[in-house]
Amino acid sequence: MAIEPEDDFLHGGLRAPRFTLRSLFVVIFLICLVTAALSRMTPSVAMVALTTLLAMGAHVFANVVGMQLKKNSQLAKRRERPVHAIPPSQHRFAQRTELGERNSLGKPLLVATAVGAMLGAIVATAMSWQTYSDKIGPAGLALGALSGLLLGGFWGFWTWSLLHVAFSAWWNAQQERRHQE
Repeated sequence: MAIEPEDDFLHGGLRAPRFTLRSLFVVIFLICLVTAALSRMTPSVAMVALTTLLAMGAHVFANVVGMQLKKNSQLAKRRERPVHAIPPSQHRFAQRTELGERNSLGKPLLVATAVGAMLGAIVATAMSWQTYSDKIGPAGLALGALSGLLLGGFWGFWTWSLLHVAFSAWWNAQQERRHQE
């Protein structure tokens, strides 16, 4: 059975985007309005506003794409023909892994977060003092230390979590390979 071009999206994918001239002009008009508004702001306020707008736009776009993919996959499932089951004796199942389970990252996560927070506070305070030593007071140093503390803690948490997950995946893959040999 040949797949017709218009039914191609029914296999779980997305259709090619279609724009009307009117929608294109609306998008261009909105970009011009945002650009005009951003030109009247200070650079830091403009960056915050632009980042907020881009984050909101990315969330809306991802929601639209996700809903379309969900709708298309449901349509595709309804049109699929039933697949004949392969007898269980012919299946070769993979070894069970721990990757799908929820596990605590343990005390090393707390240590990594605390170390990252301390390093972030130290680096931010040192950089604030080195850069603005003639203009900064104790309140400015405290604000720099606090922002460094928060960013460093986040960085330590993220780094440990990423390394833990990557190492767990690598370890499970090695165990699977050893099991097959």
